[in-house]
Amino acid sequence: MEKLKSSGRINNRRSNIELARILMMLVIVRHHFACYSGLSFADKPFGLNKMWFMFIRNNGKITVIVLLLITGYFLINSTKIKIDKLLKLWLQIFTYSVLVYLVLCLVGGAKFGVKAFVSSLFPITTDQWWYASTYIFLYITSPFINKFLTGLDKKSYQKFLVIMTFFWSILPTVYTSTFFVNKFVFFIYLYFIGAYLRLHFDMTKISSGKAFFIAGSIYAVVYAISLTMNYMGKYIPALSGERRALTLIEYQKIFTLTIAVFLFIGFMNLKIKNNRIINTISSASFAVYLIHDQQNMKEFLWNTVFKPVNHADSKLFILYTIGVVLLIYSVCTGIELLRINFVEKQYMDFLKKFSVRIEEKIDRFYNSKIFDKF
Repeated sequence: MEKLKSSGRINNRRSNIELARILMMLVIVRHHFACYSGLSFADKPFGLNKMWFMFIRNNGKITVIVLLLITGYFLINSTKIKIDKLLKLWLQIFTYSVLVYLVLCLVGGAKFGVKAFVSSLFPITTDQWWYASTYIFLYITSPFINKFLTGLDKKSYQKFLVIMTFFWSILPTVYTSTFFVNKFVFFIYLYFIGAYLRLHFDMTKISSGKAFFIAGSIYAVVYAISLTMNYMGKYIPALSGERRALTLIEYQKIFTLTIAVFLFIGFMNLKIKNNRIINTISSASFAVYLIHDQQNMKEFLWNTVFKPVNHADSKLFILYTIGVVLLIYSVCTGIELLRINFVEKQYMDFLKKFSVRIEEKIDRFYNSKIFDKF
């Protein structure tokens, strides 16, 4: 394990960004606790548990946007696909797709079926995890996207973002229509914003404290409005329902985007020393998502193991939520660190050598006369 901690892959990470990854993934796990556990406070009296439920459910979208802004910011200068990175990511996804499914079949958390097993062998094309599938496709196309973005001057880039923000964030805030935006297109839009912040925006003008304050203030207002809508729903039918009260903080809402951007700036400007513990824990954050959000695992965790619906009326509901989230995060992190140390490091040298050969062949293919004809 010491060898893992001292590796360059861990030490070269920026701890402020790695801390952001950890916190964002914790919020995502907490968000899934609320979304997939069958919890509903629609018919329950307005109280602390209900307020907490709305809090943990309506900020998961913010964290996904922050993570995509990080991707755009750090990937914009990439000019080619790194095959070893792509294969390492795919192998990680493949491992957990097959392993989690088979383990759950053994312990009774899932029923074995040929179709389901074959599906687990192709996790990207069968969309086992929507985020993972979309991210890989985004990474594969990123060199071409980057070439387009870096070719734009600052004013053209700004106009481009204004148009996209109007159609894909402002209008969806006012209306319920998403204007034909699927997840991949929206990922690209967020990637564009992260890349813009790297290419044309001086983030040092906004201190970390100020950025966090702005993000927190906007969220507090939106959260207060959501609580008010939920409370007033018993008097005004048009405002009734948990989903209606939570719509202000969905993906394509200007509030969600603004909060995420300022959170990102806050973490970027956060002054902390390089920390091996933070960096090591963060290196497992993606696996936390893969393990706990696997299709069969979601059903097993929330409806068989923890059963949050049985604790909805408990006075310890908030503490129970925090404990479950920390337990899931800790166990998944431990599993991933073991995989990195005892499995991944066994094939990484070969993977890097193999990838160099593949990249050379791809470069020769792109530089061949075949493309000259086009």
